[in-house]
Amino acid sequence: DMAQELAAMTLGGFKELPGLAALLHEHGLDTSTAEEKAALFSEAADVLIAAGSPADTPAKGFFVPGRIEVMGKHTDYAGGRSLLAAISKAFCIVTVDREDAQCRFFSTAPGADEVTLPTSPDL
Repeated sequence: DMAQELAAMTLGGFKELPGLAALLHEHGLDTSTAEEKAALFSEAADVLIAAGSPADTPAKGFFVPGRIEVMGKHTDYAGGRSLLAAISKAFCIVTVDREDAQCRFFSTAPGADEVTLPTSPDL
């Protein structure tokens, strides 16, 4: 499935826009949305490469679609019913493993700051 394929790539693989767009389209996105999201994954990979990760670094991609709630807001977790729909606005995230106990966050937004948080090495 798409989740497994996105979890078995390299940073350089996220730069191959036609192949990535085809994968996203194959798994249900329309062509223009797939191309748009492939470009977002590529931008995220560029940031990690610019930060010093080699292009052949194993990487994972995560596509998190937005949603709209037509009715039932705040009732689903209380056992009630909700009517939801996924939308094409989404987060496209690319991650690489680290050897230390640091979690670094980057954004593709111009002028965005990098954030580094310590984590437990036991996680």
